[in-house]
Amino acid sequence: MSTKSSSYFREALALHRNNRLDPAIRAYRDGLCSEPSNAVAHYNLGMALRAKGDSEAAIACYREALRLKPEFADAHNNLGLVLKQKGEVGAAIAEYQEALRICPTLKMARHNLGLAFEAEGNQEAAVAEYEESLRLDPNDGRAHELLGIAFKKTGNLIGAIAHLRQSVASSSASPGAYILLGTTLSDAQREEEEIAAYREAVQIFPYDSQLRYMLGNTLVGTNRLSAGASELLKAIRLNPRHRDAYIAIALCLPLTFLNNLLGIRPGSKQ
Repeated sequence: MSTKSSSYFREALALHRNNRLDPAIRAYRDGLCSEPSNAVAHYNLGMALRAKGDSEAAIACYREALRLKPEFADAHNNLGLVLKQKGEVGAAIAEYQEALRICPTLKMARHNLGLAFEAEGNQEAAVAEYEESLRLDPNDGRAHELLGIAFKKTGNLIGAIAHLRQSVASSSASPGAYILLGTTLSDAQREEEEIAAYREAVQIFPYDSQLRYMLGNTLVGTNRLSAGASELLKAIRLNPRHRDAYIAIALCLPLTFLNNLLGIRPGSKQ
């Protein structure tokens, strides 16, 4: 690698990490003018172009990276992502499978392969990929989440809940994973467990307005109106444009007033 191209690539990476995509793309291209055989630079340029929404240019970069370095598993995986976004699901599956042939432990490729099988309607093949991810790494939180979603789609709520609990217990737990668990518990009519899941979630993610809304709405739905209204107000403070929270609290407050008038305690079954 020449000193000149090395300087361009270092600059490009620094810009890319700071999400300054346009100057990063220029720096990658300047570096590639001096060193056109750098497969990693073509791959990184493809990543930046994909982030900009230029799918065709990204595909060209990934293909050039693979021409220079055919065993580049990450490039196969990312090429698959762009092809799937374009609706070329079969071609995407082929790229994910090639990535996994090269590197069977590449989690993202296996997750993406499962999602691509789901897009084709092949739920059985998708489940097999998620289960293989968990065989390789039983603590793969994302695989637990995807398997939970797949089981939920087929009506296996018990299996879905088990895997979604594993997902929220992992180091990669997210607000979205807790919402998936909560809504699945709701589908299974396990309201107290649903509330407990949301309470746990807001302890971990106290500034997430959607979690506050979900907790508040569930509390209101079980006639815990004051506690529900409190959570809905927190959701609105965190996100003043949360339309659903405004609607929920507008419906909740008259009920709270009526219950107080009639002397009905929150949480009672009257």
